[in-house]
Amino acid sequence: GCLQNVTTGSSNAALGDTAMSGTTTGSNSVGIGRDALAAVFTGQRVVAIGVQAGFKNTSGHRNTLLGSEAGHEILTGSFNTACGAGNTGTGIAADNRGALYNLVSGSYNIGIGGITNAAVNGSSTGGAGAAYTGAESSNICIGNATIGTLGESNVMRLGTTGAGAGQ
Repeated sequence: GCLQNVTTGSSNAALGDTAMSGTTTGSNSVGIGRDALAAVFTGQRVVAIGVQAGFKNTSGHRNTLLGSEAGHEILTGSFNTACGAGNTGTGIAADNRGALYNLVSGSYNIGIGGITNAAVNGSSTGGAGAAYTGAESSNICIGNATIGTLGESNVMRLGTTGAGAGQ
């Protein structure tokens, strides 16, 4: 259940099956949705709203993660803002994930935009900042499928090019 492993953490709020279930010493955080902030969590001041939002966050702090699977893989990154839902479920392709889904340790990123309707129907586009898989930092990606580029930092991307869905 929610908050079942809290030892010294305080001022947390959780709603949803196993939301914040791994929280031990994390404080001043909110997890709403099934498996939101479900990992062993020791961070502070994190808001995760959506199915598996912030799912693997362990010690990251001051992240704001809105939408299913937003910021799913963030372990230690801090000061990130992800807003955009993915297409959750077993067997969903990695490129159909929420905003900043794959980011692990990067900080100060903003990803706004979920997958496009084309992605739901089988095309390969992910949520904003979905290409970030490590320590990419200080980036801004705004727009559906504005996925960024692996390894970049200090870059701003606005929208996508082309005439297809989400562009």
